[in-house]
Amino acid sequence: MDHVAEGIQTVYGEPALIADGRGEYGLQKGIEILAVMEEFTGIEYSLSKLDQISIPDDWFTFGAMENWGLVTYRDRYLLFKEGLSMASEKQNVASIIAHELGHQWFGNLVSPLWWTYIWLNEGFATYFEYYATSVVEPTMRLMEQYVVLSHQNAMESDSLRSTRPMTHYAQTPGEIIALFDRIAYDKSGSVIRMMEHFLTTEIFKRGLNIYLNNMAYQAAEPNDLWTGLQAGIDEINPNIIPEPLADIMDTWSSQAGYPVVTVERNGERIILTQSRFLLLETTHDLDTKWTIPINYATASNADFSNTLATYWLKDARDENTGITVDENDWIILNKQETGYYRVNYDENNWRLIINYLNSDDFEKIHVLNRAQLIDDALNMARSGRLSYDIVLDLLRYISRETDYIPLRSFFRGLTFLNKHLLNSDKYDLFQRFVREILQKAYESLGTADTGEHTVKLNRINVLTWLCRYDHADCLQATHARLSALVPEFPDLQSTVYCSGLIEDTNIETKFNSLYNRYKSNDIEYLERNRIIAALGCVRSETQLNRFDIFQK
Repeated sequence: MDHVAEGIQTVYGEPALIADGRGEYGLQKGIEILAVMEEFTGIEYSLSKLDQISIPDDWFTFGAMENWGLVTYRDRYLLFKEGLSMASEKQNVASIIAHELGHQWFGNLVSPLWWTYIWLNEGFATYFEYYATSVVEPTMRLMEQYVVLSHQNAMESDSLRSTRPMTHYAQTPGEIIALFDRIAYDKSGSVIRMMEHFLTTEIFKRGLNIYLNNMAYQAAEPNDLWTGLQAGIDEINPNIIPEPLADIMDTWSSQAGYPVVTVERNGERIILTQSRFLLLETTHDLDTKWTIPINYATASNADFSNTLATYWLKDARDENTGITVDENDWIILNKQETGYYRVNYDENNWRLIINYLNSDDFEKIHVLNRAQLIDDALNMARSGRLSYDIVLDLLRYISRETDYIPLRSFFRGLTFLNKHLLNSDKYDLFQRFVREILQKAYESLGTADTGEHTVKLNRINVLTWLCRYDHADCLQATHARLSALVPEFPDLQSTVYCSGLIEDTNIETKFNSLYNRYKSNDIEYLERNRIIAALGCVRSETQLNRFDIFQK
């Protein structure tokens, strides 16, 4: 092993990789992220050294492990080189380092009393995975990406009857391993993010400092966390919440699933109801209730910046919320999708929102709420709570959208729609619809590897779907590049290799060229992985039958 070091931190890896400079980024981000964690928690890192070691992928079962003072990673999650790694791979390196260094406080300094409370480790590590990375790599927009990658990801699996609560007893090895799921990571991190927003960052930071100091070098349970945070509340603003924090948070940590808040308009009055959201059941007899922080924006007051709760919904139905809005104004609940719940509206309000989204003012709706509207609408329709006529009318606004965050929500929903329309007689019409609404994004992004981080991520998604849906310009660009075997920037390799194999034009030549590149000795393992994935994009039955070559 060889290494690079600075201060108390060292990155170890295979000598050739370290000599090639691939440990420098991980070392620098480790130094910066450690400082972020110390500032946020108000507690210095506990040990006199912090080593990070890169282990070949096929030697290491886990992605990374937060051993105190000696963090281990697969090569791909610690080593990075500009011009060789993709933007998404760079993001993975930074965010996984942040996750593991978050564990130095949440997991190592303070450990859970039992596996039942593993979310005290993984929820906070997930939260800081995004927060700390957003500080050291601001152009990555990680706290906005949190919503579309983690929050909405959690809701997808947490919408089934089979889901479990965050606090869930386990005893056997199999039960314990099963706890390391989306609930422990994504849901718990999302609930923590919700709490930070309704408490304010000042109170949240102070409460965590008290918790970590109280429980340092000990084992904790959720009540210890609530006690620390409540002390921060009492010290700074006792009126920020309507009841003890433990009572509010018990509804989120001890109950499975999450609510859908339904908004009804009666003149200017707003009526709210809550019920558990189940993806496969439109109605059910479950009477689960949460204490839900409600905030909202309207067309007349489109302020999405203040995410404090202005109202708390506790009952199944409340006709006396005190919330009023002009009959011609839309109302949107859950600003910046900070609350861990979905929102459905009556048809009139959906139509008001849709009309606004299809106007030149659509960007006045916060980018995270545009992502929320897409995700909530698609899931309302999927669960039978909303007409697809409304959803498709809403999706037409995407013909104006070019931002990565809302489009990422759309592509999540598109995966489901594609699967269920694939063999229908409407599939061609749906493909045309998608090509049309993504045309502006395609023209804005182009096919050159330029722009900031999320622009590159967005370009990959847009080109991938448009080429899959036979967008003529997209296919022409990728076919030309693949036929010429022009060396690609890493962010475009996967898209060019995959999309270039979609049609049968010169398919054998292109397939053989890629396969020969795959076999060459001087190819990087990162590109080899991209090629083997791309070869599966071919539609030619003749070429697909050649996959037995990889078994020889």
